[in-house]
Amino acid sequence: MSENPLPFSLSVKEKMERQRIGTISYPIGQTGHRVRAGTDTWSQAMILMLLGAVIIAGLCFLYLRQETMILELTARQKDALVMLTAVEEVNLELEFRIKQAFSLARVSRIACDILNMVEPAVIHYVYIDLARTQRD
Repeated sequence: MSENPLPFSLSVKEKMERQRIGTISYPIGQTGHRVRAGTDTWSQAMILMLLGAVIIAGLCFLYLRQETMILELTARQKDALVMLTAVEEVNLELEFRIKQAFSLARVSRIACDILNMVEPAVIHYVYIDLARTQRD
């Protein structure tokens, strides 16, 4: 009889059978990776397409943010120009009032009316020679 000397050892055929159950066989000429049952793999092209889509979406969001920022800054600039125009008008009006307040006609009227000053009738100018007075 050709019995195994050890009753608990397996024959070569049984060992091969147990190994075959745990592996996946591939067709001849194809190399493959061992894949777990129930899992999907993503191809490299699919990952690159997804990555490209994410980059494009990010650039679109960046463009939209910059566009809204430009519109907001343009609106602020227009508001500032409107305010500048209003301030310039007020400035011109105040300059006109200052010129009126310090005009000679107004000063003389205030001097006569409020301070009761009298305008001189005849004005006599006296010429003084400064060079002569310094020598004496």
